[in-house]
Amino acid sequence: MKALMSRYSTQGSPPIGRKRATRFVVATVVVAGIAPVSASLMTAGVSAAVVGTFQSGTSLTTPRVDQTATVLGNGSVLIAGGETGSGTLAPTATAELYNPSLGTATPTGSLGTARYDATGSVLPNGSVLIAGGVVGAGGTGTATASAEIYNPTSGTFSPTVSPLPSAAFGASSVTLRNGTVLIIGGDSGTAAAPVASTAVSLYDPTTGSWTAAGALSTARAFTSVSMLSNGTVLVAGGAGTGGTALSSAEIYSPTTNSWTTTGSLATARSHPSARMLATGQVLIAGGQTTGGAAIASAELFNPTTNAWSATGSLTVARSNFGLSLLPNGKVLAAGGADSTGTPLASAELFDPVAGTWSTTGSLAAARS
Repeated sequence: MKALMSRYSTQGSPPIGRKRATRFVVATVVVAGIAPVSASLMTAGVSAAVVGTFQSGTSLTTPRVDQTATVLGNGSVLIAGGETGSGTLAPTATAELYNPSLGTATPTGSLGTARYDATGSVLPNGSVLIAGGVVGAGGTGTATASAEIYNPTSGTFSPTVSPLPSAAFGASSVTLRNGTVLIIGGDSGTAAAPVASTAVSLYDPTTGSWTAAGALSTARAFTSVSMLSNGTVLVAGGAGTGGTALSSAEIYSPTTNSWTTTGSLATARSHPSARMLATGQVLIAGGQTTGGAAIASAELFNPTTNAWSATGSLTVARSNFGLSLLPNGKVLAAGGADSTGTPLASAELFDPVAGTWSTTGSLAAARS
């Protein structure tokens, strides 16, 4: 969120919580938005001239922070909502499509409700569910329960049949193998006085209805979420009420519609970045301490033993950064913020075989 010093006295200076770089894996890795308005492309091709380098991409049509970014079936990316402006930012309803093949960004239909810190999830029919978020300007907005569906054929948004059971911003979402969408935790209340939530909701796109999906053992927002190889869902770390960094982790079973606690992280961290590796293990890296300091350590979750183990640390402590699995099995960490909230341009690669990080080409523009 934007004014984290007022919302969460422990979360560091404003850029850390609000300006999170969105990233998605296509033919290249795209890191988009986050003032400035530019996008950067990480090329991971076979040409020695371009391997490990970033190139400036086409600018977004609207500068924005805390937007959703969702890859559509045709490979283009729906970028929706967020906040825009200068000085006191305000939620925007605008949306645009980024085409990585053509390198173009074009406006599309607008959201029915201007919002930021919402979730974006692809549905089985190719449409996108945008749920929750904050409505209202600056750091005084309130959590919303509204949700809407983007139709890529018509380029329009329409409200869901019913809203989320619980208003939330900073929630996490994942589309399950049966096509339903799990909305996990988040903060309720206002952006100035958030309260971490244990609420979990399940959206059924065939009926447009919401049902409860158990409850988290620990209230959390801005957590990591990863679908494991067996279809269960791992959430780890995150921010509790007051911005306390969490070390706990738990797993959702779609079969039993219930949550169970699992092994805890060695390092408590809010706003972490996570990615499942080709081995089925989950890498979690960076994030923030309760005091707002950026974290360099990284850990691996073994779904067979339900245990975490330390792995090599990032070369630069960072929070709110993009973490993307590359075709060669390595993981790219790009941008983020340091402990002072200063955006970073640096990037690095994790080698899961060696368990080490090494620096690679930097972003064209520093961003967190």
